[in-house]
Amino acid sequence: MPDGLRTSSGELGEETRAARERAYLAARRIKLSFVSQRDRVGSQLGAGTGASTEYLDHRPFAPGDDPRYLDWRAFARSGQLMMRVFRAEVTLSLDVILDVSRSMFFEPAKRRRTLELFFFAVQSGLGASASVLTYQADGERVSPLEAGLVDRSVSQALEARSRTASTPAPALSRLPLRARALRVLISDLLFQGDFDGLLRDLTAGDGPARVLVPYSPAESNPTWVGDCQLADAETTLARSFHFDRSALARYRRSYSSHFEHVAERARRRGALMARVTSEGGLVDALAQDGARQRIVVPC
Repeated sequence: MPDGLRTSSGELGEETRAARERAYLAARRIKLSFVSQRDRVGSQLGAGTGASTEYLDHRPFAPGDDPRYLDWRAFARSGQLMMRVFRAEVTLSLDVILDVSRSMFFEPAKRRRTLELFFFAVQSGLGASASVLTYQADGERVSPLEAGLVDRSVSQALEARSRTASTPAPALSRLPLRARALRVLISDLLFQGDFDGLLRDLTAGDGPARVLVPYSPAESNPTWVGDCQLADAETTLARSFHFDRSALARYRRSYSSHFEHVAERARRRGALMARVTSEGGLVDALAQDGARQRIVVPC
């Protein structure tokens, strides 16, 4: 049995607390970007973008400011270029959906990275004074998730046994996701199903959508050689396989093709997707795809 399946409830609770602490430390250096590819979801005090009407004050014009919001009356009085300052009327909202299917937690390193990503997303929202709601999804089974009870959900996932070898895509349509909220799905995407439907539900509501994909090098670049016994991550049923170089190369091509397929559909839907390795620290892992896709930005 893989090490990840032997974890006791006490060990899991300690692991969850440690993951939360690492995520909070990471959130002091980087944070989720709430900026949509189309417009802003919300804003703190700053130069207005037209989405707010509550006028507060002036501030000096700075390079990069939108000249449409210059106050020409103030310029006529003072001879200085001044910007109108507004208070945003739109409150930042964050909906975090955690895939709690068994494959997310069966390996210790991947489980830790999954927990870190969840707590990092939550802390990013709280740090931005956003309204944060969290959910868990395991195929068709979806429900609210209290951040303080994540270890219970993980324990239940490890104890669960799927009847089929393929877990369906998370049923996001069953969740009360909010319009114009930043929606973050944390999932390894290791399922067969309707990815277009999943991404459609994730991007509905006119808000930005992000997909954080934790993965382990053991699944992306395995070193299986000869006769191997592999256990299905969802059912735990074991089967015997023989891997030579050509079979291993086919597996790696199929694995890469799967994520290229999903990434292309995410781009078409306007969602940003980043794969996050279980190796190394959280900040370094997110600084790869996450920073390149502008999913995370420096604090």
